[in-house]
Amino acid sequence: MGAGDTSDKPGVFRSSFARFTLEPGEIVNIGYLHFNAHRVNLSAFGRPLRTDIYVTDWPIAELERFKAARPQLYAQMKTRHMVLIDEEAPDSAACAKLRALKAEGKVQSLPGECAPPAAAPAQNRRRGCPGCSGTPRGP
Repeated sequence: MGAGDTSDKPGVFRSSFARFTLEPGEIVNIGYLHFNAHRVNLSAFGRPLRTDIYVTDWPIAELERFKAARPQLYAQMKTRHMVLIDEEAPDSAACAKLRALKAEGKVQSLPGECAPPAAAPAQNRRRGCPGCSGTPRGP
């Protein structure tokens, strides 16, 4: 969340943490969004936060309460949990844009899905021993 990320309503942010889809007439259990923010370190430029965000199913007691209060809706309910925005793998177009931004110095690193495969480490071979590989032996 950035400093200018808040909307004109207190406690409402423009950023999305998760997404879900609904079809007309569907009753969907999208899960329970857990959002925990912890202040870490001190900074002269703001308050760095570490956030833990994850989705779980509703607690069993809540499911039972919903079933008792609205049995017709409970019978129609499907479970399709929301997907965290950070968990979505970028597509090829997004990777191309991120690579261009990295080349311009606008982003520091690429997501794992966009980064080129790491080069295999060079084998440590002894000079004059074409069949030798692995770690050097003795002095």
